[in-house]
This record gives sequence, structure tokens and C-alpha cells, in this order.
Amino acid sequence: MAQVEQPADYKSVILDSDVPIAEAFLEFEYAETKDLAKQFVTVVAAILAVSVTFAEKVMSFEHAPITIKVFLILSWGLSLLALVLGGAGVFLIFNAGQRAKRVATRQPTYHYQSLARKAFDALIAAGGCFVLSLLLLVLVGVRKLF
Repeated sequence: MAQVEQPADYKSVILDSDVPIAEAFLEFEYAETKDLAKQFVTVVAAILAVSVTFAEKVMSFEHAPITIKVFLILSWGLSLLALVLGGAGVFLIFNAGQRAKRVATRQPTYHYQSLARKAFDALIAAGGCFVLSLLLLVLVGVRKLF
């Protein structure tokens, strides 16, 4: 009978040295990153909703200069991208936590570190998009004042 080849990141034998590292990941990195990511997604969604809701109250969108329209639409697009990336980060860190739990209980699984790294990268990119979005909102406010 032919043997099925496992993917490169599959770990069928869990070493004694892997268990404390996975437990430390679950205790601190996973828990803190998950909480931070959930709060980040909530803040981004709230600011996006508020800015979209009150955009018409603050200015007349039809009569606004093209630069204000472009800045505002770019800001909303970046906020939406930050929301998607933040959601992806939550999903990835959850899956990394599941895999780390399997390592901590010595069950064969895929490496969790690569998923955790992808989650961190997604959250860092989401933070960058959010900062740019806020800067564009400030530029809209400054442009509107002057």
C-alpha cells in the first residue's frame, strides 16, 4: 500500500521541547493578540460607521470639492481594508491557537507558528491602513475648515 505524503509543515511527532513553547504561546501571545484584534476590529468598524453616517451632516457631499470627495472615499476604503485585514487576523490567530493547543496536548498537527506570523502581519497591515484612513479624515476636516 502506498504511503500518503504529508505536507512540509505537518508534524506527526511532537517533541518534548515543543510543548512548553506552545503553552507559552497559548498563555500570552495568543490570548493578548486575540483580544487586541477583536478590540481593533470594533474600533475600526465604529469609526467607519460614524464617519459614513455623519459625512452628509458635516458637509454637502454633492457640492464638496473633488479633493475632499477623493480623500473621504480613500479614507473609507482604507478603513474597510483595515476591517477586512483585522478580521483575517482574528481568524488566523484563532487557527494558530487551535494548532498550538494540539501541540501542547501532543497531538499530530500542522505548525502553528506560520499561521501566527500571518496573523501578526495581517494585523500590522490593518493598523497601517487604519492610521492612513485617520490621516485622510483629518485632511478632510482641515480642508473643510479652510
